Amino acid sequence: MPAFAIVEAFANLTPKQPAYQRIACPGQGCGAVPGKSTGGPPWAGEIPLLLMTIAYLGVILFLTSRRSQVTRGTLAIGAGTGLLFGVVMYAVAPLGLTNDATDPWLPGSTADPLVALAWILLFGGPAATAALAAWRGRAPGGTALPRNVRIGQGLAAGVLANGTAALFTTALGTGTIALMLRSASLLHWLNHGHQLTAIAAYRYETTASSGANVYLFMLIWFPVIGLFMSALGAACTALGRPAPRELTPVPAAPR
Repeated sequence: MPAFAIVEAFANLTPKQPAYQRIACPGQGCGAVPGKSTGGPPWAGEIPLLLMTIAYLGVILFLTSRRSQVTRGTLAIGAGTGLLFGVVMYAVAPLGLTNDATDPWLPGSTADPLVALAWILLFGGPAATAALAAWRGRAPGGTALPRNVRIGQGLAAGVLANGTAALFTTALGTGTIALMLRSASLLHWLNHGHQLTAIAAYRYETTASSGANVYLFMLIWFPVIGLFMSALGAACTALGRPAPRELTPVPAAPR
């Protein structure tokens, strides 16, 4: 939240220099007081962010509560896959997701393998995670879980994987952009030590701050994609594996 506040304040800042104003507000101009920021989007844009924060917090508290039926194995599988996806996604888009503000250390086609891996993890990650969680689902005593419970474990693992990836990428990506806006040395390092002109540096910062909106898209849609793909993976695994048989007591032999 603090990083988003810094990025939004910069994105809505009207620069004092006329040359910068042509970059920040092309066309008819900014129409605002130079050197002042509108502070960010109106409340209609802030309310969804607050609701998403509450939703993510509620899901985390529920999954890690003692009353939750999600097993430790499901939590480990979902969180591990999500962290892997988050690392790959952050490597692809540490400064938003635009043509000019992607990973400066992986220009052009250099990032194509990571981009392909990110697409695979986005759709295939929750499906594989759900299948693994449903297949390995065990009760505390080590006995196999019923079919409907295993499907629920798979759904939780898939949503947790993509939700963890979205949180990880959003926190690191937005934090990186906010630090870059406040630190000239970090901006210099991100551009391989090249000396940028003031106009080029401002253009780079503006592009990065506007590209941070993609993280909100990830927070909304990554868990939804994880839900659909995990439902497919968990259902196929649970239906393909026979349900555990209940042991019937053997009557005692007559004396």
